[in-house]
Amino acid sequence: MHAVVTGANRGIGLEMTRQLVARGYFVFAGVRTPPQASVLQQFAKESGKVKILHLDVANPASIEVFARDVQTESSALDILVNNAGILPEENNLNDVSAENMIECFRVNTVAPLLMVQKLRPALERGKAKVLNVSSGVASMQNAAKIGPGLYSYCASKSALNRIGLCLAAELKNSGVSVFSFEPGWVKTDMARGGGHYTPQDAVGNVLKVFDGLTLAESGGYYNWRGEKHPW
Repeated sequence: MHAVVTGANRGIGLEMTRQLVARGYFVFAGVRTPPQASVLQQFAKESGKVKILHLDVANPASIEVFARDVQTESSALDILVNNAGILPEENNLNDVSAENMIECFRVNTVAPLLMVQKLRPALERGKAKVLNVSSGVASMQNAAKIGPGLYSYCASKSALNRIGLCLAAELKNSGVSVFSFEPGWVKTDMARGGGHYTPQDAVGNVLKVFDGLTLAESGGYYNWRGEKHPW
């Protein structure tokens, strides 16, 4: 079994890599700066089931090279985890800039789409499942509960969910399923000192739900408890 995880050097991505390996997967781990990913490097050495590859998801050319390298080694994939993401510092409207918003969409929205596009042959051969790491703040229905700020992040994750629906519709006949997941507020660098769940618990909960989802449910938006999230 073969899986791809983006942003695999820390937080959710690193733990996702660990837990997939524990389940018997060989993981292609996409990392922007492999020499600095010391914890992942050590885990790869110990497990023998991780190949670390350079991947800058903000750069379409890097995504293309990464996808080519993965498919050179594996003609079929079982799982793609689009985890890499950024969270700009935006507490209110005055913090928003065009540059921040464009970069946020480039990483959080466009990159997952391009990952599926470039890996499509291997995903279709393996009838793979795609897990897009989304967020609770992507929910339009819950927007009033969230409050101000995080304009770029919220919009980019809402757009990611919509892209997931498009992908699910196009890829269903080839056996590829696509799901959006809110992992909860996880204690990672992105949480900036906050968070309710450890990466271990969050990833374990998400994978437990993810395991049970079928092609018939492709396009769904779920939380870590397995509940359908309101759009």
